[in-house]
Amino acid sequence: MTETTLNPHHFMTLGSAATAVKAAGAAITHNVLGPPGVGKTAILSQMADEMGMPFLFIDGKTIDISDFGVYAPNEERTMAKWLPNQKYVHLTEKPHVIGIDEMSKASPPVLNALHTALHGYPKCIGDTVLHPETVVVCTGNLGSDGLGDRLQAHTANRMVTLYVKANFDDFWDWGIQTTNGVGGPGLHPVILIMSKQVPRLFENYWEANTDSNAFIFNPKIGRTSGFFSPRSAEQASTVLLCYERTLEEKGLEHGAKEAKEHREVLRAQLTGCVGASCMEQIMTFYDLNDQIVLKEDILANPDGCQVPSDPAAQGFIINNALGWVEAADVPAFIKYLVRFPAPEQECFVELAKRKWVGEDRHGLFFSSKHVQQICVKGQGHLKATVGTAKDRV
Repeated sequence: MTETTLNPHHFMTLGSAATAVKAAGAAITHNVLGPPGVGKTAILSQMADEMGMPFLFIDGKTIDISDFGVYAPNEERTMAKWLPNQKYVHLTEKPHVIGIDEMSKASPPVLNALHTALHGYPKCIGDTVLHPETVVVCTGNLGSDGLGDRLQAHTANRMVTLYVKANFDDFWDWGIQTTNGVGGPGLHPVILIMSKQVPRLFENYWEANTDSNAFIFNPKIGRTSGFFSPRSAEQASTVLLCYERTLEEKGLEHGAKEAKEHREVLRAQLTGCVGASCMEQIMTFYDLNDQIVLKEDILANPDGCQVPSDPAAQGFIINNALGWVEAADVPAFIKYLVRFPAPEQECFVELAKRKWVGEDRHGLFFSSKHVQQICVKGQGHLKATVGTAKDRV
């Protein structure tokens, strides 16, 4: 793992990377690197649409050198003539966006053949000269991802590398606009709501204190399958939509005894998409959707928004709040917290004591008179925490 790829200050969002690529146009070839499933490949065709150019996709890891074209003998002139693959014929005539996916996994002959498409003028693929306004963008995984991505210096030096990561804003915008797996608009609402309520879905393994995050890809601890990413979230959305279609065709309700087998299949499929921990989150949102209170509703109306009656929904909201409550949210959240049953209040206080230590929100939270009263009611076992917080604020 290199210092460069693990330094969070070097990373940008996909939206920012797309903006940089479009601004540079044909002048610069960019190499967009990021963890699996972040959306690197998907954004290439989107950029082509926005730039009003045809999109040509090249799969670096599977293409063979002969796929670019062949030299055939020209008997009249006693020389060889370049015959390009038909898909590359129009590259000379009009500008394209060319996306070379998994460039860093391509074979050495293919990499060498693509060098002339990355830098210089005129840019070429084989002897096929590219239109001067053609934009070339490569993608690949991070070297630290452990997927065999390595470019030699003379190849990497022909491009400008952009390190990208997923973030909620990009995911939300894409998720509500995309066509889902059954042809409808947007991802399943449960997937979108979960992404908004569980910020840890968008953490990254190179960031501090993320080894305990069971939702994300993390090659450092061997979690390389069954994790949340925009790509796996799209698959999970399709699984939910197909499950609902099956129940509708059979005339079954989600909670019905007769639907138990289908629910078990659903859980297994979701686990295969996003892992067991994320599957449990999805199923909780799905089962308790009428009692899950969104964080924006809590912050906007902490005195009046719903407090769920179901203990499972109460516990779910309490647990997720540990992740999304920021220092600025503390006053509003405390107003909401004191409306919960005493055991849930004490549970949250105990968890916050452990998880927020050393953070601004810890001091603000434990300096509140309401929280101090919760501590006293909790048989005094948190009094020491309150005293420490007072000293710090």
